[in-house]
Amino acid sequence: MQKELSLVYFNDITELEEIKNKLNDERAVVCYVQVDNFTEIIGVCPEENRPELFAKIDKIITQWFQNMNGFVKKLDKDKYIALLQYKELKKAEDTKFDILEQVKKIKVGPAISVTLSIGASYVDKNMLECHKLAQSALELCLGRGGDQAVVKDLGKTYFYGGKTKEVEKYSRVRARVISQALKNLIEESDMVLALGHVFLDMDALGAGVGVFCAAKALGKRCHIILSQEQNPSIESLMKILVKDDILKSAFIKESEALEKITKKTLLVVVDTHRPSLCLSRKILDKSERVVVIDHHRRSEEFIDKAHLVYLEPYASSTSEMVTEILEYIDEVKITPTIPDKSAV
Repeated sequence: MQKELSLVYFNDITELEEIKNKLNDERAVVCYVQVDNFTEIIGVCPEENRPELFAKIDKIITQWFQNMNGFVKKLDKDKYIALLQYKELKKAEDTKFDILEQVKKIKVGPAISVTLSIGASYVDKNMLECHKLAQSALELCLGRGGDQAVVKDLGKTYFYGGKTKEVEKYSRVRARVISQALKNLIEESDMVLALGHVFLDMDALGAGVGVFCAAKALGKRCHIILSQEQNPSIESLMKILVKDDILKSAFIKESEALEKITKKTLLVVVDTHRPSLCLSRKILDKSERVVVIDHHRRSEEFIDKAHLVYLEPYASSTSEMVTEILEYIDEVKITPTIPDKSAV
């Protein structure tokens, strides 16, 4: 009877694993840093105290990255770029980016603290891809209200901070700039479509009517997209709106809108910025010229092809934002409509 012999080989891969870990730890991380409430703190800081304020902010940011064995350079009065290694980023994540709390110790006036937004990324491909992801992370951070850090790689997104209570800080200056940009886009279009979100509510419907008023005042056709089955919560408002014959004819379904869309059609998405929540994904995909107006905090999912984005998480509603835009379009004349009891 023959005995079976087994031969086992052991290969020492310790050195190989150490090299792999070393290369992983030394991966480059790109960070973009922005003082997200810079306009507000400058507004309340006396001019003679501003150099001291800037120096304090610079010192905290510079020292924090130097403690992480990183490099930081100031790009603008409120913007910085930094490079560090992946192993140092992991330390920052372990502390939940404690720089966010450190910088808030700088007080301006009686109640305003300095806050930062940080967008970071690390990828295995190339530095250009890393730069793009870090920029995207910063935009996401700012869109969510700031005072936080967002870290992106090719597959996942991580959030840190974001404890500061959101306050109203969007200015009428920005509303005026947005209104002029929107006016130009409308005037360059052959038709305007207003698109809300699934389960259309009062805010989305009201914002859509505001877009209709702007387009009509500028001499452009406009339609508001309705779903096949209406949300019962908007029935009372619809009863009021359809009493206006011109406005009544503006409401159309998805199928009709898809037939009307051309390359010059302007789609204004209101009360959402997420493609998956749009009332019609087909209309969004077919439209080449898109505007987004929304008051929700920016999520990772976003309508990337928008020509113009007006995203203000500090506003109470999208209807409020649209109304403020209308105030800066001279051709629009806002007149109140008072419903009778039977329509409510």
